[in-house]
Amino acid sequence: MYELLLGFFVVILLILIFIPSTIFFMIHILLYRIGKKYVEPKNINSRKPDQLISIVIPVKKEPIGYIDDALKNIFDLDLRNNIEVLIVSDDPKEYYLELKDLINKWRNRGLNVYLLWRSEPRGYKAGALNTGLWFARGKYLLVLDVDSRFERDLLIKAYSIMENEPDVVAVVGRWVGKNRDTRVSEAVYASMKFIVDSLYRGRSSLGLPVFPLGSGTMYRVDFLRKKLNGWDEERIQDDLEIGCRIMSLNKKILFLDKDPVYVEIPRRYRSLRLQQDRWVYGATDVAITRFTHLMRSKQPWYAKFDALYYLLQYLPAISTFIGFLILSFIVLLEPQDYIREYWFLGLPWMILAFIYGKYYVDSLREYGYSVWRTIVNLGRSAALTVSLTPTLTKSFFQALLRLKVGFKRTPKGRYEHLLSNIRVPIETIVGLYALFIGINLLINQILYTGGWFLSYSLGYIYATIRWWKDIIYR
Repeated sequence: MYELLLGFFVVILLILIFIPSTIFFMIHILLYRIGKKYVEPKNINSRKPDQLISIVIPVKKEPIGYIDDALKNIFDLDLRNNIEVLIVSDDPKEYYLELKDLINKWRNRGLNVYLLWRSEPRGYKAGALNTGLWFARGKYLLVLDVDSRFERDLLIKAYSIMENEPDVVAVVGRWVGKNRDTRVSEAVYASMKFIVDSLYRGRSSLGLPVFPLGSGTMYRVDFLRKKLNGWDEERIQDDLEIGCRIMSLNKKILFLDKDPVYVEIPRRYRSLRLQQDRWVYGATDVAITRFTHLMRSKQPWYAKFDALYYLLQYLPAISTFIGFLILSFIVLLEPQDYIREYWFLGLPWMILAFIYGKYYVDSLREYGYSVWRTIVNLGRSAALTVSLTPTLTKSFFQALLRLKVGFKRTPKGRYEHLLSNIRVPIETIVGLYALFIGINLLINQILYTGGWFLSYSLGYIYATIRWWKDIIYR
């Protein structure tokens, strides 16, 4: 009976380790293939907008040069008579006064820009967006991060689509990495290309609703005000939250694949960890709080499932980590080659992982990447994902248990290079633990399970060697 129960429990753990990741690979592969058939939305013309468009940029302790460069980007679009820019500042008074000088400089140059100061910030980024929404005079509102840049066609195309299609309440541009000057940023840059190809281009090609993005999404102002009453200020992940409510009202969010929004990518492991910590908590929080909105919507059942999958896309990495932890205790107490015994659970994972890598290479070739350079970045991306998994798991359970957390900004500019207090190097501890178990099992001729533990440890070990300062310090 004991052996039967143990075998059953091990099967459950191996399902946790392999099946969610297998489904992840399968969905991305299918969406990537379907995305090859992407067709740009209809009703697009190249005329300048004849209605005012508002651009809201929330800021808090952002490098002054970033704000200056963002305003220059908008100034250079040659649409100054058709736009207004609202800088919503949550900064201390002394920094706000510095911003005033910058805003006056651009107003004197002819840019229609205003500075809104929230002396008592509330509601995270969503609160700042709501301030911009209620002050906006435009018919449409483009949400932009201070480090994002976009091109003229995005405004013109999004405007023309929403003018001609009343059911379209938001239009999303394609996220493209603005920088790839470190190993971290290049790995994320490469992953972003493939992920957008599948989750945005693929879903758009299927006619599935896409989620707004936190930067580079244009909204219909009246709809946000009258139907949604703005963003929910209790939610950290403002874009996902408002996307769920738009879907629940059966309105359309369209994706423009050929119109990039250039976003700054974290350059350091520490910055990426902070960003992913917030994203996982925010996505899980939205999945819980907006679950009924999705389920009661008039969207087809498969669209509801797809939206829920998008919100919970971090689960495969988290379930693998949980399975690893529990299985490690079992193999220490009852050392057996469980992965060899239940090989049929891991085989589909291996096959689909290979196909996933093939399409990853295919996607990056569009950006001029060689096969070798793509494989190197795929390996780095895998190492980053694995090493971040303890952080992702912590954030997931914080949201699941409804524990409140503060809004953690992703450091930019000079702030990205500031290190704080020493932290527990959890990535190193987990990596050495997995390495110890893997070597121990291999010594005892438990080859398949030992090999899996050894390979799982490599992401943690690589991150420790490559980014040891960011692992030791907060």
